[in-house]
Amino acid sequence: MAENGRKSGEVVPGSGLKPGLFDGKDKSKLFDIIDKFRENGIHEDISLPQLVVVGDQSSGKSSLLEALTRLPFPVAGTLCTRFATQIVFRRSAPGEPDRIKVTIIPSEHGGEDRKTSLRGFTRYFDTLEADDFSDVLSDAGDAMGLPKIGVIQATGNSGARFSDDVLKIELTGPNHDHFSVVDVPGLFQAATVYQTEEDGKMVETLVKRYINDSRTIILAVASSLHETANQKVFRLAKEADPRGTRTLGVLTKPDALQKGDEGRIIDVARNNVTVLNHGWFVVRNRSTQDIAEGVTLEERDVKERAFFSRPPWKSLAADRVGVTALKKFLRALLEDHVRKEFPNLLKEMNALIEEAEKELEVLGPCRETPDEQRRILLKLATKYQNIAINGILGNYRGEFFDKVEDHRVRMLVAKSNDKFNENIVRHGHSMDFEDIGTVEDIRDTKKSMSNPNSIYCRIRKEYHASRGCELPGMVNPITVENLFKWQSEAWGKFSEEHFDKIKATTNKYIANLVKYVCPEQDLELRLRARLDIIIEQAYSRADDELRSILKSEREGVLLTLDSSYAKVLQEARKNRTMFALDAVQLGTEGVCNSMAILDAVSSSNEVQNINDIHDILAAYYHVARKRFVDNVALQVVERHFLSREEDGPAMCFSPQWVGGLSVDELEMVAGEDKAVSNRRAVLRDKLDRRGLLSAYILPGDTEGLLALGNIVGAWVMFVLHFFWRFR
Repeated sequence: MAENGRKSGEVVPGSGLKPGLFDGKDKSKLFDIIDKFRENGIHEDISLPQLVVVGDQSSGKSSLLEALTRLPFPVAGTLCTRFATQIVFRRSAPGEPDRIKVTIIPSEHGGEDRKTSLRGFTRYFDTLEADDFSDVLSDAGDAMGLPKIGVIQATGNSGARFSDDVLKIELTGPNHDHFSVVDVPGLFQAATVYQTEEDGKMVETLVKRYINDSRTIILAVASSLHETANQKVFRLAKEADPRGTRTLGVLTKPDALQKGDEGRIIDVARNNVTVLNHGWFVVRNRSTQDIAEGVTLEERDVKERAFFSRPPWKSLAADRVGVTALKKFLRALLEDHVRKEFPNLLKEMNALIEEAEKELEVLGPCRETPDEQRRILLKLATKYQNIAINGILGNYRGEFFDKVEDHRVRMLVAKSNDKFNENIVRHGHSMDFEDIGTVEDIRDTKKSMSNPNSIYCRIRKEYHASRGCELPGMVNPITVENLFKWQSEAWGKFSEEHFDKIKATTNKYIANLVKYVCPEQDLELRLRARLDIIIEQAYSRADDELRSILKSEREGVLLTLDSSYAKVLQEARKNRTMFALDAVQLGTEGVCNSMAILDAVSSSNEVQNINDIHDILAAYYHVARKRFVDNVALQVVERHFLSREEDGPAMCFSPQWVGGLSVDELEMVAGEDKAVSNRRAVLRDKLDRRGLLSAYILPGDTEGLLALGNIVGAWVMFVLHFFWRFR
C-alpha cells in the first residue's frame, strides 16, 4: 500500500484513466487524426487535445524532455527555445525503418503567403544528433523570421524574438510508443544580456495561450531546489486550472537537494502540499556533471533507477518515480483525454463548417473571371426582372412583397396619382370660378367686378389690360390665354411635387429590389452605382416630358376637341339667360313686358364680355385640367417611371443590359474585392484541406471509434460537397 491509501500502479482518483483503452490500430488512428487536424489548420479555429510541458528556466525542463523523447534538447544557459515544439511518436509496422520528419505548422496570425512558405519547411533524418537538432532549431528560427540565438540583446535587434509558429518533429518507427508532447519556452523573470524583461512577458503570454486552453494537459515541471509555490509555472498553472484537473506535477533535481531536505519533496510528491488531480512524479535527469562526463541516456536510466531504489526515495510508489513510469502515465493520460474530447471536437468542427457555409453564402459565388462575373449578373438580372414586372403590374406574389408596403410600387404610385389629382382639383386654380345658379349670382356680376376677392375682378382687369385693335364689344383672344395661364399657375408646383414623390418611390423600390436579389453589399453598391446612371437618364427624360406637357398646356394655344367643352359653355350661357328671365316682373294681368325682357337679357358690353370670358375660361379649364392630370399619369409616370421597357428605371437591370457590358465594365460592376477573394480562398483552402482528412478517419474494432468514424465520415462528405459547390 502506497501513500494516501493509493495502491501502487493505480491512477489518481478522478483521472478517468482505464488500462487497455485504444490499444493497437485504433489508438494509432485516433492520434493520427488529431495530428492531421493540427497539420491541416483546424487548431486555428478550435482547440485540440494536447500535452504541454511548462516550466521555469533552469527547472530541468529540457533535460526532462530529453529523457522523455530521447531527442538531444539543448541545455545551454542561453535562451534557446523561442517557439513551441511538438514532438510526435508513432509506431510503424515491424521491419520498417525509423524516420524523422521536421515541419513547421504556421501560426493563425500570419498572412497566407507566410503560411505557404512555412508549410514548405521540411527536413528528413534517419537519426537526429545534437548538431542536427541545433541546426534544425536555427533553420526553423530563420524561417520564422527570428534573430540568431545568443545575440538577440547584444545586437540590439528590435524584431520578433518569439514566434507563435510550431516546430513539429515526427518520429516514426516499429519500436516507438504512441506519444505526443508540446514544449514551450521556459518562463523567467530576470533579464540577461540574451533576454529582456519584455521577452519574459512575451514568453508568459505564449505559455498562457497554451495552458489556458481547456483541452490542454499541463505537465508542470518544478525544481526540487525551490518551493513549488514560489515557482512561476505553478502560479500560471493555478490561474489556468484552479481545480488542478488538467495539471500533472513533475519534480526534478532531487539528487541536488541538501541532505535533510528530502522530506519536503517527498511530501509534495505524495500530493499533500500542492494538491493536483493527477498527482506528482519525481525524476532524476542527467546533471551538468553527467553531461560533461558523457553519460548516455541509457546510463542515465540506470542511474535514475538506482537513485529511487535507495531511501528515502524508495518510500514513494514505484509508478510515481522515474521517467519510464512518467512516460507510461502520460501516454495513458493523453489517450484518455483525446478519447473523451473527440466527440466534442467533432461537434465544434461541424459548427465551424456551418459558420463557413453561412459566410460563403454571404460572400456569394466566385467573381474573378469575366465569365463568372457575367454569369452571376445574368442570374441576378433574371431574378430582378421577374420580381420587377410583378411589382409594376401589381401582382404581389412572392416573398419580396409579403407584408412590405414599400415594395408594392404599383399601389404606392396609384396613391400618389390620386393625391396629385386631388391637389389639382382642390388647389390647382388661382381663384374659384363663380357659380351660375341663382338670380343673385347674375345680378351681382357688376358688383363682383369691384371685389378683389372675386374672379370677375381679375377678369375685368385682364380684359382692360389686353385691349387691342378689336372693335368695342369684342374680346382680344390673348385675354383668355393670359387668364388660363394665371389660373393654372399652381400646376407646375403640384406636378413637380408629384414627380419627386414618384421618383422617391421608384428609387426606394429599385434599391430594395437590388438589395433583395443581391445580398452581397459590395456587389450591390457597385451595381447600384452603375444602374444609377441609367436610372438618372430615365428620370431626366421623365422631367423633360413633364416640362413639355406643362409648356403645351400653359404656354401653347388653347385647343380642345373635347365635346364636353362646348356643352359646358352652352349650359353656362343658357343658365345666364334663364336666370335673367326669371328676374323679370310680370304685369298684373300676366302680360309679359317686352322691354323688361330685353332689359333683363341685355347688359353693357363690359359685363357681357366679362361673363362670357368667365364661362369660356371655366369650361376650358375643366377640360384642360383633366387632360393635364391624365397626361402626367400616362406620359410621365407610366411611360418613364413604370415602363416595362429595359430603358425604364424599374426594369433597367436586365439580362440584355448585362449582355452588353464589356470586360472592363464587368470588372467595374462585378469584379470581386481583393479582401473578399482572399477570404473565400482561405475558406476554400480550409475546407479543401479538412476534406482530405477523410483518408485518416477509419473506423476500427472499438465501438466508440466506429461511432466517431461515422460522425467524421458524414462531416467529411458534407465538407467535400460544400467545397465543390463553391469551387
